[in-house]
Amino acid sequence: MKADIVLIIRNSSLRGQEIRSLRRQLKGLVAPGRRLVLHMTGVEHVDSKGAGAILECARKLESAGGSLRLIGLQKKVSAFFEMLQLHRVVEICAAQSELPGAEAA
Repeated sequence: MKADIVLIIRNSSLRGQEIRSLRRQLKGLVAPGRRLVLHMTGVEHVDSKGAGAILECARKLESAGGSLRLIGLQKKVSAFFEMLQLHRVVEICAAQSELPGAEAA
């Protein structure tokens, strides 16, 4: 999958105040057929509201015929998403090169 948009999240934490900003950004990126990739290499902490914002975006994109993928999760964040079973709803890749169709980009 070649992404339409790759959003690099620069906050080291997705909790509290950062969530409002992220929700606004993600809401503005939802469009019919859009393929969105969140690059999260620098994110060290995510709380349940942060995971909820990502899940909400994924569901909105899916219902609009698009998709959301996450790349570059740190071990702690990846383990948290697995505990929440988020990896069953949102595809998680270690690096952008692992995205389907990345070799054609």
